[in-house]
Parts: sequence; C-alpha cells; structure tokens
Amino acid sequence: MAEDNNPQSERRELTAEEQAQLEELDKTLERLESQKKWSEYIRKLIEKANLVVDPEETIDLLTKAGALYVDRSANQAEAIKCYERVLELSPTHREAIGRLKEMYEKRRDWEHWIQVCLKEADLLEDEGEKLMQIESLAEMANDKVRKPQVCIELWQRVLDGDPTNPKALAALASLYERARDWEPLAAVLEKLIDETHDAGDLKQKLQTLGNLYSDKINNNDGAVRAFTRLLEVDPNDKRALEKLKGLYVATQAWDKLEEFYASQGKWDELINVFERQAKSSDSSNEVQVDLNFRLARLWLDKKEKPDRAARAYEAILGIDEENLEAAEALSPIYEASGDAQNLVRVYEVRLKHMEEPADRVALLRETGLLYEGKL
Repeated sequence: MAEDNNPQSERRELTAEEQAQLEELDKTLERLESQKKWSEYIRKLIEKANLVVDPEETIDLLTKAGALYVDRSANQAEAIKCYERVLELSPTHREAIGRLKEMYEKRRDWEHWIQVCLKEADLLEDEGEKLMQIESLAEMANDKVRKPQVCIELWQRVLDGDPTNPKALAALASLYERARDWEPLAAVLEKLIDETHDAGDLKQKLQTLGNLYSDKINNNDGAVRAFTRLLEVDPNDKRALEKLKGLYVATQAWDKLEEFYASQGKWDELINVFERQAKSSDSSNEVQVDLNFRLARLWLDKKEKPDRAARAYEAILGIDEENLEAAEALSPIYEASGDAQNLVRVYEVRLKHMEEPADRVALLRETGLLYEGKL
C-alpha cells in the first residue's frame, strides 16, 4: 500500500468507455501474468496506472511495475521512471526511496542519489539524527558532485539547523568563493569570525571580509566594521589603517576620521586630508563649509595658528558670504591683528543678522569708527 498519499479532494468518475478499458486491461494482465510475458505485462500495468483515478491504486501499480522492471527485465532506467512517479505522488514512500537509492548508487548518479537520501532523512523524527545525516550527505557531495549549487544547498540546510556548525561554515566559504558569490560569502565570513578565537586566523578572516566589502560588494559600512575590528586585533596593520582612512573619506564620516587621527595624535595629517577634501571639486558647498569649520577649529585648538584659522573662515565666506558663524569667529582674529579692512567686512555681515536695536547701534558705532579712524 502507498504511504502518506495526497489524494485529490475531488476525484472524477471513470467514463463508461474507460471502465470498459480497465476491465479489458485486467483480463489482459491476468493472461500475460500466467504466460510470464513480463515485458508486455509491465507495459499494461503502466497503462492501467495511467488510467485509474485513485492515487493509491496508481502508486501500487507503479510500484509493482518498478519492481518487475528490476527483477524481471533488469531495466533500471524504466524502473527509475516508475519510482520517481511514485515519489511525485507520495514523497515519503519508503519502498520507492529504497529502490531509487539502490539504483542511483549502482549507476553512480550521485546527485539524484543525494536527493533521494534527503527525502529519507526528512522521514527521521530525531532532529539531531536528521542533521547528522544531512551533514554526511553534504560531505559526500563535496567529493562526488561537481555542481557547487548542490553542495551549497546541502551545507545551507546544515547551517539552518546548526548556525555555528564549523564544517558547514568552512565549506560554504569555499564554495561561495569558487562561485564568486560575494554577498553570501560575506555573510558566512561574519559567522566564521564570530566563532574564531585564534588571533592570527581572526586577522586573516577580517582582512578578507574587509576587502570583500570594499572591493567586491561596495558596502562601505561593512568594510568599516571589518577594518575597525581588525585594528582592535592588530593596531599596527598598515593596510587596515589606509583602508579605513579611505573609507571614512569616501563616506564623509568626518567625525570618525577625526577620532581616528586623534587616537594617534596626527593632527597635521588630518588637516591635510580636510584641506584636500575642502578643495575637491567633488565636494558640495555644504561639505566644503563643514570641512573649513573643522579646519579652523583644528588650527586654533591644536596648532594655535589664528592666521591659518582665518583662512578657513574666509573660505567659508567665499562660499556663503553671509555666514554669521564664520563672521563672528573672524571678528576677534581681525581685531587682534588690527586688520581693519577685513574687520569692517565681517561687521557688515554680522549687522545683517542683528535684530536687537541696542546691539546694532553698538556695532554700527564700531564700524563707523573703523571707517573714520582706520580706513
């Protein structure tokens, strides 16, 4: 009898003509069996299987035909067709699974053999035993099957059941790399890294992951995470340092870039980077203004050079001629240096933003005195 069948919810009735055909087939089958004409007998069995509407009866007929193909005519190819049809109707049919396993193994058809073994593994109730069986099939597929996708699917099933399985992670990393499937490879490497405790091995995996994100996937955030963690493992890794600097610039992560240089006290290098980016034609006005404010602060706080800070503020006014913050920052610098001409200019910018009458009067008086006494 068939096992775990999926009969149609609405089964059609045989027509009178079909019923007559069945009766004739049964007579023919009885005659052929008594005459031991197995080849014709099998053909008539399959003909009957194609005619009956009860799935269980179809399965029984196909199973019998498959067994006769093996036992009476040694025709494995036709037997395989019968048992495959049985599995289409009843995926858990144990006899069909067992027979197909035997025949695929004899034919060294490992890909189909593995697929049938998977059906057999799915019948196991113990999840641990099932996982071990699938892992064993995955290992065999690595040796026997030349299609990476088959191996990937098997190892992924292992990983679904055991997310930290070291064999599955290592195998998938190798398979995805061979297939040049970068994003799944990165996901596997992330898991491998979480399970790696040897410093040398961890460093190598982080280097690979960082390069993968930056060079193959164009995922700058992922690359930053990888190289940042790599520097935690080896603070002197020069390639990671250079990569990280480039990524912070590419993503305009100026705060991160400043933290990066601050940790090393390399203010001159940071200033050079900011100046280069502030003058770049690829930088928007908004970015140029932001960078010049950062430069001005660095020149004042870290280098104590107000004249160089003034250049940065002046660059801001060159982009945004009514920038109040730059004008207010320049005022004490120009006052200290006695630069009346530029001081008047920034006073005029400040006046445009003043609303309090008393403040406007005071600054207008200062402006007037400059024009009268200095200019």
